[in-house]
Amino acid sequence: KLPEVAAAKPASKSERVEKIELGVKPDMCSPGGVVVPSERLVFFTFFGTQQDGGEGTAMIAFSGCPTWQFRCAGDEEQAAHSVDIEKLDFCECYEVLDSSWVRSWESANGKVRPRLQHYIITFLGFNPGVCNGAMNFECLAQDLLVDFFPTESFDDILDYMAIMDAPE
Repeated sequence: KLPEVAAAKPASKSERVEKIELGVKPDMCSPGGVVVPSERLVFFTFFGTQQDGGEGTAMIAFSGCPTWQFRCAGDEEQAAHSVDIEKLDFCECYEVLDSSWVRSWESANGKVRPRLQHYIITFLGFNPGVCNGAMNFECLAQDLLVDFFPTESFDDILDYMAIMDAPE
């Protein structure tokens, strides 16, 4: 059963968006990312740039991730929160503090510990037939772990995901 998603709420006076430094961010040439959900984790990969300028595939493993979505300009009516993604910088990583999406999700599904965080990753890319602007990823998750692969094939990265997702 999928978690319920409440309709968008008016902006909270305390809801604010802050850039977070993960050591890697989407490259200006990256049109978006790929989501690989599993039993324990939700993996999100994209072509990224490290702080030192190195390029390759970034992989973020989100733990305790009950819901995620892709967003693009003009879909505000369908959003589960009030953050205007068009006002965010391209190719950045963000955390929404005091998120109305977290509150709505917890109201419908119950609180979890550690508390859910609301993450947004923005892209510059254009995806014809899907949206007429940047495609952005966002999710609710308890934690995240970032890895970077400068030369590995996507098959190698999928193998790494399987190892990370294996029960302990």
